[in-house]
Amino acid sequence: MRLTCEVHITNRLLPTLNIRKPVRSTFTQVSIGQKPGGQNKAGQVFLMLCTAKNRNGTKYLLHSNVAQIFGRFIREGKATVSFLNPADDISFSKADPVRLMAFMKLLRLACQGKDFPADSLSILVPASGREIEKPVTSLKVEKPSEYPMTFPKSLQQLIIKNCSLKKMSAQISALQELRLLDMSCNCLSSVPETLCQLTNLHTLNLAQNKLTTFPVSLINSSISKCLVNLDLKNNEITSIPADIVKLKSLHSLNISHNQLRHIPESLGFMKTLRDVYLSNNLLEFLPGTMLSKWYNAIDFSSNPFPDERTVARQLNPVLPVPTLAELAARSVVKYRVPYSAEDLDWYSISYLKTARFCLCGKPCFEAKSTQIVWMMVASNVLYNEQQAPYLVNFCSRTCILRL
Repeated sequence: MRLTCEVHITNRLLPTLNIRKPVRSTFTQVSIGQKPGGQNKAGQVFLMLCTAKNRNGTKYLLHSNVAQIFGRFIREGKATVSFLNPADDISFSKADPVRLMAFMKLLRLACQGKDFPADSLSILVPASGREIEKPVTSLKVEKPSEYPMTFPKSLQQLIIKNCSLKKMSAQISALQELRLLDMSCNCLSSVPETLCQLTNLHTLNLAQNKLTTFPVSLINSSISKCLVNLDLKNNEITSIPADIVKLKSLHSLNISHNQLRHIPESLGFMKTLRDVYLSNNLLEFLPGTMLSKWYNAIDFSSNPFPDERTVARQLNPVLPVPTLAELAARSVVKYRVPYSAEDLDWYSISYLKTARFCLCGKPCFEAKSTQIVWMMVASNVLYNEQQAPYLVNFCSRTCILRL
């Protein structure tokens, strides 16, 4: 059985001799098996470590030669084996947790001299260069001549810039280990639906492309649970969908230098969002829901906000009494009652989509008071005026008095 991971070896006798040797992890192929042919005596089982500098490998006898096995962090891909002769501690890290658990189970059986499947042992021969080659985890392409024919499956960071790409390759969507994808400074006009296959994607940078719509494939997929940083600046995006609230892990959103005219109220309900960049768009107002949330950094400078003296403060000053239909709709939205076309008619579904939200977070429909409120700009906001306009909906007189 073979395992590839990072390994470092520490000799326990060196400190007693006042010798300190720096510990450095090395990419290693670890094998459990027997020596080939007549070299093996009495069916002895060894642990062999093969590295780029030592392809022939270093062998450790397993039976009655292991002092202790530490597997507390095996689910994190870490384990340590202490040998008696020589007095070495061999630590494994960055291993596949599932393979490491199976490997350590076989190692325990070999140490105790118990029976185990013969086909699970490897023949201990020198490793080839390809077997001990460290996987490529990062790749940077900055001109078309550097663009590869294929991408290594082990990639965790991929940067492709200034290549004039009009379409994202299907190979990129197959990189399951990818955590950072930077395809800025290209000519992409859309994002493929297959991007949802990148279930480990942490950071996505699509700045300076030709996107006209927000990539909805990010919202309705498993990426919504892991995406933390999203950069869409310098595109031609005209709107942000209300479903952006489904990006439950999003921490930073940069959508400056686009064609946005409105910001959805749901942006103020994103619990993890801390950095928002909305500068150089076509915004006239900001959603009132953003007033109820604190941001580490927010930029809405260079937008055509109206002058406070030229806009009526109360667009809908009268607060009507909600109808029975609205009260029912408020409950559906507030408690997130699931529904489909089989449950409700087309008119009811359309009505539910028109929900607006008060500063208190409750939904409202016709029975609301809409006001434009100029609020003082906080110190962490990048804006060249002292006040900014917010379009605020109030669901009751109590909420109006609270402001």
